[in-house]
Amino acid sequence: MPKILLLASDERHALLEKRALRDMGVSSLDFMDSGMAAARLLADEPSDELPDVIICSQQLHDISGDCFCNLLRLHPRLNAVPTLLILSNDTEVEHCKTLGFKASAVLGRPYSTEKLKDLVFSLAAARPKLATPSRTESGANETTSVAAFEKALAASPAKQERRPEDYYRVGRQSLLEGRWNDAIGAFHMTLDNAPDTRESPGGQSLNGEAELGLAAAWKKKGDIAQSNRHLANAAENFVRTGQWKRARTVYSRLLRERPSAKNPFLAQAQQALRQKRHADAARYLAEGFELTPDRLAYDKIAQICLSDAMPDDMLRDMESALIDVMGERGTRLAEAIRKRYQTLHEKRETWRREAEAERRRKVALLLGDREETLQESPAGTPSDDGTAPDNARAGMRTGKNGPAGGRNAGAPNWRELTAPLTADVQDDENTPDSGGDLLSIIKYTWKLAKKCKAL
Repeated sequence: MPKILLLASDERHALLEKRALRDMGVSSLDFMDSGMAAARLLADEPSDELPDVIICSQQLHDISGDCFCNLLRLHPRLNAVPTLLILSNDTEVEHCKTLGFKASAVLGRPYSTEKLKDLVFSLAAARPKLATPSRTESGANETTSVAAFEKALAASPAKQERRPEDYYRVGRQSLLEGRWNDAIGAFHMTLDNAPDTRESPGGQSLNGEAELGLAAAWKKKGDIAQSNRHLANAAENFVRTGQWKRARTVYSRLLRERPSAKNPFLAQAQQALRQKRHADAARYLAEGFELTPDRLAYDKIAQICLSDAMPDDMLRDMESALIDVMGERGTRLAEAIRKRYQTLHEKRETWRREAEAERRRKVALLLGDREETLQESPAGTPSDDGTAPDNARAGMRTGKNGPAGGRNAGAPNWRELTAPLTADVQDDENTPDSGGDLLSIIKYTWKLAKKCKAL
């Protein structure tokens, strides 16, 4: 039976392989979770102690499985050890094939035990026939020398992970072969692993190219809406990274598909202006000048200036930046923006005056209604014994201000209810006059509240 070395991120993820190998009758089975540690251990082992087959999962504790296989191929002795790379799905298998994997064989999950058994035994049987590293007149080939292996082993594990460029290459190859779903997956992996251009504007990245690849793949699948969405993202990325020609080409193509698409040049100019990056805003407007409707540019820039805490200063800075970047065209654009700014400013002032006049009118009406209410006499007066009149009690029971109710039907007449209470309290010797102290006022309020509660 072959001697097996099993590598996975932890033993729980290797349970299926362990069970399958035990069922196959494999008795010599070792497990490790670190690819770097396994490579060091194997390099120190004598040739007759090396495993017959290495089974490696794609996700290890420190590096990826394909990076581990590439690392072994740098060593002149370990290069001959068969490796079986187990991947999460068939899409990953295609990725590895496109990237030129160094494993002896690959297997995608889910797989059958019989298939695993056939691969393990075929790799173990083929081991003596595997070619040894080629030699040159000066010694071992540099790519399979111990020095190259040691150098790679000393490198940081993070440097041995796949790069965004690798996923992008897989996506392009999948497009050429008509595998649209594989292409979409690879391009999304490119976006997930590439640096965000929003955090480093002006830097080159694959984000825009990956978005273009997604647009092409979705169009081939017949989803035009998804295709246009990724076209818009690509144009925005190209504008953000300063790839002006690519940005104009992609945005022009998007306008043919969707005339109402958002202008990425104007959107970035607005964002830069809000951040007080006037030169960048002017550059965005200049590069997208031919593709931006004049009225739209005037209106958006003028609105942002008007909404600033110091609108006149922002407008002057923007005018200066436009003239510096665009010259005579910038002068004409600045004049149009100022004219629009003045128009919007006058409209806003008119609206403010109208709103203030309306507020004053409502306040006057409210005060007038209150004055009329105060001048009205109460619906009833207290009786001689200090109790509320019959019509007040009726209002309390029915919740109406009189027989007909009215607009305040259902609400008690508080002036009628509190009249006898106030009279009782005012007869008290502690009732404060207009010049009473604070303690007397508190006692008066407390007694009034107590009688309301008793009622």
